[in-house]
Amino acid sequence: MNISDKKLNGVVYTPKWIVDLILDKIEYKNNIYDKKIIDPACGEGAFLGEVVERFFADAKKNNLNSPRVKSDLEKNIFGFDIDNMAIRKCRMLLDNIASRYGIKDVKWHITKTDSMDKDSMSKFFNSFDFVVGNPPYIRIQHLGAERRNKIQREWRLCARGSTDIFITFFELGFYLLHKTGKLGYITPNTYLKTKAGEALREFVKTSRSLKTLIDFSLLCMCEL
Repeated sequence: MNISDKKLNGVVYTPKWIVDLILDKIEYKNNIYDKKIIDPACGEGAFLGEVVERFFADAKKNNLNSPRVKSDLEKNIFGFDIDNMAIRKCRMLLDNIASRYGIKDVKWHITKTDSMDKDSMSKFFNSFDFVVGNPPYIRIQHLGAERRNKIQREWRLCARGSTDIFITFFELGFYLLHKTGKLGYITPNTYLKTKAGEALREFVKTSRSLKTLIDFSLLCMCEL
């Protein structure tokens, strides 16, 4: 069976109304210009495009000058993805938004990165006020044996059974946040009832981190 690149990379596009709902629920609206936010599977920028729009609205409201705006964009907005083409498209989107506000040549922290590589991600742990996104949906058996085994060794929520990569992104997001940070994801809702989601359910229960859960039948919005 041939599995497309889109399937292997877990690409599922996010409607704007869901992006807005998640950003509203985690309160990414006011006094956000100096807050750090990351989408660890940013794709072409569905979330980060709206993040940058809200950033500029907040910067304008707080009368920030252009050098400060550019500096804060570079310091506080992060996006990672494993797909080079998606990263290029995301940067182009953000450049276009910034240019409308008179800001050019932003050195975006939008990079090709495998967010499932725990060693490379560990330097960002406890760093962010917000984690957002639509993590990839990939059954772990669709990965090559070497990558699958590495992920299962490093991430305990994905350690056993026939599970899905998006579950591991919950664990990653939890580590990326500092103590008062907030996470908002749109994911499948399968973890609410399947054996594969048992570790995540227990993790959420014991950490007492769940604030809002909206079940859209096939998809689920989760705020930690």
